[in-house]
Amino acid sequence: MIELYVLNELAAFPKYGTLTAVAEKMNVSQPALSRSMKKLEDDLGVQLFERGKNRIVLNENGKIAAEYAQKVIEAEAVFEKKVKEYEQTHRIFSFASIAPMPISELTPILSQQFLGMTIKHELKDSEKELYKMLDSGKSKLIVTLAPPKNTEKYAAVKLFEENLSFVMPKNHRLAGRKEISLKDLAGEKIFIYSKIGFWYRTTKRLIPNVEFFDQQKYSAFKKLVEVADLPSFATKFSDERWTLPQNKVRVPITDPEVNVTYWCVCLKKNENQLAAAFSQIRAIYGE
Repeated sequence: MIELYVLNELAAFPKYGTLTAVAEKMNVSQPALSRSMKKLEDDLGVQLFERGKNRIVLNENGKIAAEYAQKVIEAEAVFEKKVKEYEQTHRIFSFASIAPMPISELTPILSQQFLGMTIKHELKDSEKELYKMLDSGKSKLIVTLAPPKNTEKYAAVKLFEENLSFVMPKNHRLAGRKEISLKDLAGEKIFIYSKIGFWYRTTKRLIPNVEFFDQQKYSAFKKLVEVADLPSFATKFSDERWTLPQNKVRVPITDPEVNVTYWCVCLKKNENQLAAAFSQIRAIYGE
């Protein structure tokens, strides 16, 4: 039986040419490479190389053999990829979201609907990237900020709304307002949890001259909001995670870009697979 590593070595000869170069690129010694090529010839019963003093090169048989070796290597890569894709399809349910809260809300629903499967998720800040993941099969479900335009290709169900507020000390210049816009926050220094999907880029884009103090860990962000005077952001889901400090107030932000409705989207051909999950989402959040 011919080992795959031997075919890799043979396939390297057309590209690198000499025994010395192939041995260097394949990270093997020249004597070991020479022996494996001689054994390959013996196993095939065909001479593949022309040998001279301190030099071997492929003959015509060897050139053809190297071409077929490359095809075998490529076929092996496809084999491995397809097997892993099958495993992922049948053992792993992957979904991706534009924001973190849908991940928290959907994970227990999907775990209940797809018993025995591992639920994996990714957070992205681009809907374009989300649709690429859905179309390629990398994700079975995505969470977007709008329903899909192509209703022949995609199916969707409304998830829930999330609205951004500004959390600030009671002596802040905006603390007495009933509502504010992001432009009102121009020049502010703000604590922000950086792993929040689209929220980060949107707020930074719409607030003039803002300075964010990023926090990578939610526990650290939460503690800083509780003890420091700098303002931050929150939604109704933040209230469920921790109580607003007594020295802080929150004011709703009016910009439509941060008052959003999430949508669960799947490929139309997979709608039946997700029918039970979509029904549960409708029952919990309404549509």
